[in-house]
Amino acid sequence: MLTKPPMTSSAAIMLIMLTTAMIICMMSREDVKQLTTQTTFRAGMSAAICILGLAWLGNMFVNNYMDVLTHAGAS
Repeated sequence: MLTKPPMTSSAAIMLIMLTTAMIICMMSREDVKQLTTQTTFRAGMSAAICILGLAWLGNMFVNNYMDVLTHAGAS
């Protein structure tokens, strides 16, 4: 059993998702240059950026103000 995994779970999930996307693009034999012009791709990327941005912002806020939040919660 590994004591320290080679990567975090979030990195592993991203790696699996990107690998799957690459396999789908290779197997479908579609023109990859036109991929970004599709409405489905644009909507999906907009949603992903919004969700990741919001998660990043929340994480940064909580990590930055952890002392203030714990002190306010203890009062």
